[in-house]
Amino acid sequence: MPKRLSAEREQLFPRLHSSGYEVTSPEDDLYNCASWALGEQHSGEWWDPHNEWAEGVPRETTLEAFVSLYQTAGYSQCDFFELESGFEKVGLYGDKNGEFTHATRQKPSGVWTSKLGDFEDIMHVFADALEGETYGVLKIALKRPVPMGKKNT
Repeated sequence: MPKRLSAEREQLFPRLHSSGYEVTSPEDDLYNCASWALGEQHSGEWWDPHNEWAEGVPRETTLEAFVSLYQTAGYSQCDFFELESGFEKVGLYGDKNGEFTHATRQKPSGVWTSKLGDFEDIMHVFADALEGETYGVLKIALKRPVPMGKKNT
């Protein structure tokens, strides 16, 4: 049986339960969703404009600043969230004011993986499964070619 979030946490993301998800690792406050989506969770990085940040990227919490952050890692904006052979994809969530709230990464199987703040990592079937009051709406799709020899995990 798949591991689940606590009922309290599940209430933060009301679409998760009906769309399907599974907890894939325990709580960890050493990295956040932005570093998780960049694949840098093992470096203990917490990517945000007040902490670890790419040189030349505005130190802002806007969606535009986070798009710029991912562009420094080789991502470019694309039109859809569906699986595309040969590419890694990231989805960016934002609120109604254009502020970044969350990043999610697509796995080679087509499912998505997210780090929920200080909490668990999860796999969820749909990129937009975390939409709601907590993270707002899935707004931006980004992709980059899978680097040669890299296993997309």
